[in-house]
Amino acid sequence: MKDALEILGFGPCHHMASLFADSNGRHIDTFLQARTGKRVHWRRQMAGFGSTVDHPTTDFALELIDTFPDALVILTVRDSADVWWKSVQDTIYWGPRWQTRMACWSLPPTWKMARLSRDIGNWYRRNYGSLGPECYTKHNARMVELIPREKLLVYNVKEGWEPLCAFLGVPVPTVPFPRKNDTAEMKRLLRVGTMLGVIFWIAELGLVGWVIHQVIKRRLWDLFNLRTALSL
Repeated sequence: MKDALEILGFGPCHHMASLFADSNGRHIDTFLQARTGKRVHWRRQMAGFGSTVDHPTTDFALELIDTFPDALVILTVRDSADVWWKSVQDTIYWGPRWQTRMACWSLPPTWKMARLSRDIGNWYRRNYGSLGPECYTKHNARMVELIPREKLLVYNVKEGWEPLCAFLGVPVPTVPFPRKNDTAEMKRLLRVGTMLGVIFWIAELGLVGWVIHQVIKRRLWDLFNLRTALSL
């Protein structure tokens, strides 16, 4: 969906994968703070983007609609709630696993992504009372109820360009509708982030080991004892 919107001229399109480029973690911090109820300047947070898909922005759909009242909303649907839930388990909930959190702890931006993934699950529990396929049905029903009909398109990407372009008021492109596997791409990015975290762990533990080795090899505690004696 991200690629389709960018082809149609509504880019750059924000996506959860965009946060992997947030080297200092400030963009992620704002989303984490928003989940605690802190007021967010959404125009500043979304500056530079022409559209947005996926978590975490979809969790703040109503806030974004209030901020951008002229925006159109596309509610993307899957073939079933079970199909949606499998995709969620394969991507978003990779981060909350304890192995991933431990691996990413030494790499702050990746650690924050793991926290954000965990908080998405908490968001579903707070808003829909549970975490599972039923969230898909409840969320879609809520969006249909709250968003004005003239601003909402309920859309499955299998429908292709025509209904999407008609809703957005743009010509149908001559290129095929993009069929990029977002699930595979997110899994790849999560694996890369976890691997980098493991590498940082190894480097940090190696440095600690080297320092300890140098202290023992050079008997540096004797130097410390000498300085203590001289100070007395």
